Amino acid sequence: MTVRSATASAPTFRTASAPPRFDGSKPAPGTTNTNAAQVTNPPLRGDPKNRNADTYNQVINQFAVGNNPRYTPRDSNGDGTRDTFCNIFLWDVTRAMGAEIPHWVDGNGNSVAPGKGREMNANSTVDWMHQHGAENGWRKATPEEAQKMANEGHPSVALWKNPGGIGHVAVVRPGEVTAQGPASAQAGGKNFNSKHIKDGFGNAKPEYWVNDSGKATGKPPTEPTKPPTTTPPTTPTTPPSTGGVSVPKTDLKRGAEGAEVLKLQKALVKLGYMTQAQVNTGPGMFGPKTEAAVAKFQKDHAISPNSGIFGPKTRAAMTEALKGNGGTQGPGPTGPVTGPTAPTGSDAAKAAKIDQILKGTGLAGQGAHIVAMSKKYNVPPELALAMFRKEASFMTAGSAVKNNNPGNLRFAQWETQFGGKPNGSFAHFPDVKSGVEAYFRLLGGPAYRDFIDRGDFKGLINKYAPPTENDSGLYLKQVTQWMQEYKAKIG
Repeated sequence: MTVRSATASAPTFRTASAPPRFDGSKPAPGTTNTNAAQVTNPPLRGDPKNRNADTYNQVINQFAVGNNPRYTPRDSNGDGTRDTFCNIFLWDVTRAMGAEIPHWVDGNGNSVAPGKGREMNANSTVDWMHQHGAENGWRKATPEEAQKMANEGHPSVALWKNPGGIGHVAVVRPGEVTAQGPASAQAGGKNFNSKHIKDGFGNAKPEYWVNDSGKATGKPPTEPTKPPTTTPPTTPTTPPSTGGVSVPKTDLKRGAEGAEVLKLQKALVKLGYMTQAQVNTGPGMFGPKTEAAVAKFQKDHAISPNSGIFGPKTRAAMTEALKGNGGTQGPGPTGPVTGPTAPTGSDAAKAAKIDQILKGTGLAGQGAHIVAMSKKYNVPPELALAMFRKEASFMTAGSAVKNNNPGNLRFAQWETQFGGKPNGSFAHFPDVKSGVEAYFRLLGGPAYRDFIDRGDFKGLINKYAPPTENDSGLYLKQVTQWMQEYKAKIG
């Protein structure tokens, strides 16, 4: 669907005490970041303590999905494939509603800042909901119930996993169920702000999920929820880092409520043990999520027993952990966001073996970095080695050498976060380390994630090196053979 230019006037603020109003025709300030991997900073946010249909409608409308360049289908990573952004719109809306379905997650499914974990596509979003939805306040519902919950102001979504593709997700918005299903807004092959589920999913039968952990009041807010004024739109705000986070002075356990519990929750968010979305389901209430987060902190800091009770030992350890913790920042517009390069234990052994494989090549000494990037983006190191060999003979031949580009990536705007610049049709990176990370970022992102998760290297290679430009059969034969060889050597 072609995204047309918006012609309607910008939304206005009626009075000083009225919330901003949006009709869905023009995106609000802070919602148009076309780097889809980064967060938006919308002017209106939902409050879990005051769920109502009007606010939910306005939160959705502010993104103006049908006319927002953030969701325009395009080749976003330079692989020649037209990408769509259904999961990004879902992320934006649920995040603004304080019930985030994340786009970036760590190994435990927790939401993390952009660039700090694994990036999810539509299929993996469905998997996340099955595995982690309940602990984040989501539950499965019928289409009719999803519509009812949306009409009360609760975040509601439709999800479909496609075993032969990347699936589709959409928002259920306030409205009514018709022959076309519940009312919906979506990005994807078609971008629309107000139609129905079948208009986007066709004959596919999605699952419906609702987050009704907040309180439905039916009363629109009387004060606008203003965006932060000191944080630029490209800077992630989850988890928050205010510099003023401290630990409670009193002992706490499950069942406690109040300001001290909220202080504990903020500390757990800053340290990465809770997400803001989890806190939003019960701010100031010490429930099972807070207890589990405290127990995990205790386990990681060798505090026994891992009871989940906040006491003197946990207080001391958390105070120490907060010292020098500057919060989590996402990747900036330039420069790589590289992980640790001093692995220990089995990782150090793997790095040493990789260094032996790469000895005397243009990738010499990159073993530790390759191991770190493999873990960060969840891409097998043997796959990277095989493709670096195929694409650039380990940085000893071809234009990849002068471009510091071992994966021979074509230039796309997202690569600027790693210092990438265009050199003809290919990307030039400031150093080999940056080029290595850019490769892992591409393979670990939504364009290739499903291929890797399914072990479908034929599909991956047909996309990465299409038959119209390459002998994909030979490419596959060589890469799979070398992968087996390197896996045996690395262990």
